Formats: sequence, C-alpha cells, structure tokens
Amino acid sequence: MKKVLCLILSLLMVFSNAVFAQNTEITPQEEEFKKLVLTAKNALDIDEEKYVFDTYSKRGDKLNLMWKSKDETQNGYVNVTIDTEGDVLNYSTDFKYEGKYDFSSEISNEKIKQITQDFINKAAPNKCEEYKFDKILVDINSPLIGVQYKRYINGIDVSTSSLTFDIDQKTEKIVNYSMNYQKIDNIDSIEGIKTYDEAVEIYKEKLGYSLIYNIYSDGKNVKSYLNYAPNFPYSNSIEAKDGKVFKGSYIMMNPTFDSNSKEESVMGSLSKEEQIVYDELKNLPSKEDAIAYAKGIEEFKITDEYKAIDYSIYKDLNGKYICTVRFEIENEDPKVMTSHKSLTMRLDNFEILSYSFYDVTAKEDMPKIDSGILKESAKDIGEKYFAEKIEKCKLDVENTNGIKYQRYENGIKVNSNGISINMNEVTGELESIWTTWHDLEFEKITPKKSLDDLYSEIINENSFGLVYALVQKDLNAPYDQREYDAVLVYTLNAHDSFDVNTLDWLDYKGEIIKDTSYKEYKDLDNHYVKDYAIKLAKLGVYYEDENFRPDEIATQKDFISLLSKANGYNDVIRFYKRAERDFLDEDKVDENAPLKRMDAIRYAVNYKGYKEIAKIYSMFKTHFTDVPSDMVGYASLAAGLKIVSDKVDKLNGDNYLTRAEALVIVYNLLNN
Repeated sequence: MKKVLCLILSLLMVFSNAVFAQNTEITPQEEEFKKLVLTAKNALDIDEEKYVFDTYSKRGDKLNLMWKSKDETQNGYVNVTIDTEGDVLNYSTDFKYEGKYDFSSEISNEKIKQITQDFINKAAPNKCEEYKFDKILVDINSPLIGVQYKRYINGIDVSTSSLTFDIDQKTEKIVNYSMNYQKIDNIDSIEGIKTYDEAVEIYKEKLGYSLIYNIYSDGKNVKSYLNYAPNFPYSNSIEAKDGKVFKGSYIMMNPTFDSNSKEESVMGSLSKEEQIVYDELKNLPSKEDAIAYAKGIEEFKITDEYKAIDYSIYKDLNGKYICTVRFEIENEDPKVMTSHKSLTMRLDNFEILSYSFYDVTAKEDMPKIDSGILKESAKDIGEKYFAEKIEKCKLDVENTNGIKYQRYENGIKVNSNGISINMNEVTGELESIWTTWHDLEFEKITPKKSLDDLYSEIINENSFGLVYALVQKDLNAPYDQREYDAVLVYTLNAHDSFDVNTLDWLDYKGEIIKDTSYKEYKDLDNHYVKDYAIKLAKLGVYYEDENFRPDEIATQKDFISLLSKANGYNDVIRFYKRAERDFLDEDKVDENAPLKRMDAIRYAVNYKGYKEIAKIYSMFKTHFTDVPSDMVGYASLAAGLKIVSDKVDKLNGDNYLTRAEALVIVYNLLNN
C-alpha cells in the first residue's frame, strides 16, 4: 500500500512540475508591470532603503502604484500614477508639515523652475515638451511652494490642461505633482483660420456687449444699475476657422452672479411689529378665496380631483404679499407619482407670478404637437393675463414650445426680468409660467463711454487671442478612455460687467471693483524696508499703491489691511469685524486715525493670542525704560515674540508709527 501511495505522489509531483513549467513564459501584463514600476522608480528616485512596495491597481491605460514606509511606526508613502507610455501623471509623497511659509527660505525663482523642469523631463519624457512654466504660487499659511505649468500645442495654450507642483521649501523636494493631460485625437491646424481683426469683428457681431440694466438684491432691498454686459454671459469664444459661436465649455470663465431677488418670509412673533403685519393680513383675501380664484382660471384646469395640499404666504422685496398653493391628485399609494400643479400669485390683485404643471400622463414617446401651434397658444395666454407688462417687452424667439418676453426699459434690456410661458408638447396644455418683474425706477442715463470705447479697452492682444479648446468626442466614454478634439477658438478674457461712464469693472452689486493687485513699489530704492516689502509682496501682503511712502505716518487701516491680507482677506471691512472682536481692545474703529507705535504693538500681541496674559502686567519685567506700567506686559511679550527688537532701551511707544514700521511689525508677526 505504501509503495502505491509513493508512486501516486511521485506522479503528482511530475505532473505538477510539468504544469508549472508551461507557465514560465512572461505574460504581456507582467512585462508591462515590471517595465512601468522600474520606470517610475528610476524617474522618481524612490529610496528602497526607506520604502517597500505595497499595492498595485490598473484602470484603463494607467497603473496606480504605492510604496509604504519600511518603518511601520512611520506613515511614509509614495503614490504614483503612470500611463502605459511611461509618463508619470501623478506623484505624491510624505513630508513633514512645519506650519507656515518660512521667510528664511531663499529658493530663487530660477532654481524652482529648474527643479520642476528637471522633474518633468525625467518623469514624463513623452509629454514634457508640451508643458511650459507659467507661474509660482506661495501662501503665507503653507510651507509649500506651488508651481504651475501650462500645456501648449503649436505654441498655443490648451485650455483646461495644466501641470502643478508642490515643493517643500525646507528640503527643496517635490512632494506633490499632478499632470492634467487629455488625449487629443484631432488637432486644428492654424492654417485657414480667421485673422485677428476678422475674429474681433465676428466676436462683436455674434457675441459682444450691450447696454443692460442689471438687478441686485441683498435679500431686503433691490436696485437697478446700468452697465455694459455681455449679450451671452456663457459664451465668450468663436471658432477660429468658420467664425461660429463655440458651443463647448466657457473658456477662461469669469464669475457670474445670480441677480434674482430673494423672498423674505414673514415670521410670526409677539412683538409690536407683528401687529403691523396682522393689520395688513386682515385686508388680504383668505386662503379659500385664493384657491377659488386659482380654480377659476380656465387655462389651469384645476378640477375637483385636485386637492390643495400646501398653502403659504410671504412678502416679496416689492413689499407685496405673495401666496403659493400646491394642488395634487389624491392617491392612496404614496409610491405612485401623480400629476400636480403649483401656482404663485400676488394676493392684493391675484396677479399670476408663476405656474407649473407636472403631467404623469404625457409620455416622451407620444406624438408631438407642432411648435408653431404651441407658440400661438402661449401667446394668447400672455396677452390675456400679462398685456400691460408685455407692452414693455420684446419677444424672444428661442423658446421652443412657447414664448418668452424680455423686459426693456428706456429701450434697454433689463437683465433677469421677463415672462416665459411654455406648453406641453404632447398634450398642448399649459405647462409653466415664470415671471420675474421688479417694481423699480430705471434711471435714464446717457453713457459717457460708447461700446467702441469699451471694445478698445477690453479687446487687445493680451485679452483676445487663440486658444485650443478641448471638446470630448464620446460623452459616454469612461473617464480613463475619453478622447478629445483640440479646436482653435478666439476667446475674450474680460470681466462680465463694466461701468458705462468710466469702463471700470463692476461687481454683482453694480459697484466699481478696485484694482488691488500688487504693483511694484517705485519709491523704495536704498530704504531699509525694501527687502521686507518684496518678501511680503511675494506672499500677497502689500500696500495697494505703486508708492510705498515708507516714512509717512501709518493709519489704523494701513496696519489692519496688511494683517487682513496675511489672513487671506481681500475685503478689509470684513476683517475689521474680526479685529474689533479679537485684538483692537475696544478701541474706536477709525480707519484714517494715525496709529501710535504702542497701539500697533498692543494689537500685534493681541493678534498673537496673548491679550489676557499681557494685561496681567504685574507678572512682567522689561528693560525698556519708556513703557508705562500698564503696558509692561505688552512690551515684554512683543520683545519675547520678536515683534520688536530687544536690542534697544526704548520703544518710543508714543511716537506715531510709519508705514515702513507697520510692515516690519507684520513681517515679524508672520516670521516668528
């Protein structure tokens, strides 16, 4: 029996060896893995003494690789994404996060460029030629230096394609790298495109700007303002070859704002103000009256099978009471969707503001009614219920299954104001009414600047030019398999709205946006503050003036504005609220008041979080000979925190602070 078993085991071993011998050939998948792992290790100099390979996964043509620290007490890692061409697309590794930006860092811009360029050349040899240095980004709250590259094809910027780095300023090592790279199938040739001048004229004709009234609401008040604004806010590009409006993504998007009014709900309370509301409500139609009126509108067809399930009242920004009522067909099974209708009206005169009808019986696969018939039906409803308003409107022909009226005042379009009526393309019934109409006075203004003035201001070679826009070929393709066409477009990089008299940029409130960008100081040569000023400006902390005026007396606002920028606030007024609460010590807020040195020191110590400790002045001693007893704590802490020098005998606290001294204090605050 034993001999038989031994024979069987021997045969099994021979068979097993034969099977494994057949699998010794290296598969393409194994070969690819080996090649790309070695490529990543060589390109990124992954230290095998520190890291050990941990995980692998593949998606499409990208391998995701991860190494972890050999020392299990550490959280060290290296993450890499590499494509099958051997180009690293993403890389990140652990680093010691040591607080904020270090002012002692002396990495020059030239060295930063060289570090990143050497990395790209090695890590992405097949794609590196398409990416060119763009800018360096630093943040006072981060120890990392950011670097951005842009992608170019035929010397033309490829929109949405970029490459970013984070460099640890302590070690000068790259800790994060990400390449945004899209596969491009077809690339527009520069041959046969419109000339620059032709493109400008086409832009003006097909897109362009117009005089427009904008509406701004802060939730309590509403106002109108006249401005030059783009005719098509979401289109700013034309195709370079045929001059058509580019239908793809908005290139170099500017912020847009919703100018529709907000509704202010009336809240019940027992205050005397509630009595006013109570008296107003006494004279309004009842809920039953409103519902009865809604059912009486023949176009709504609110039959008895529809029940009013929700009713609400609120007051709009025009000071009018509004009611909203929702009707629904009763159904015992809550899982079954039923048709429902919703209506909003003014209560004082039952003016229709909006209506919507969701009809579960109208299916998409049913026969469609001719759009011309639908438009006529919608027009009849508009003339029946909105005749007075329509007199101030123009028809917008873009509405497919109905009509849209755009409001005009003084012959000028009123943005966001108008009436839209849509019919159901299957049943022909009224499907929706939407109105936005503000009761405002629209000032008639003769602009001091013309459209030609505007175009000469905003259209130039720096703001209007060629860009490759990427258009996804197959919208249903998986993320890793998407391919794009690179389409040449002329695009305008301009702000949305401009003042009609000065051509200054306007914000969404209609207020002029001040240019707060850093301008190189022209009056700092041979001044001791120059190096401090340049280092802080690099981090976005600066006076908003080409002239520093270093020896002029600093105002309270000068000092607070520097602190606000150091904290990432562009709006000094908002930061003042924090300053009042946290470190102004109940001092009167007076932006133009000259600031004494001792007050600036006090603010700085409070800003550091030592306000309560500094007030216990009896526990401190100081070598400064000119400090009042109640300021000893502040003086001692300021010297200890290196906010001021401890190498002198006097603080000269009663002297007024200069703009140079204010900046040095802020520098010291951030550097210690």
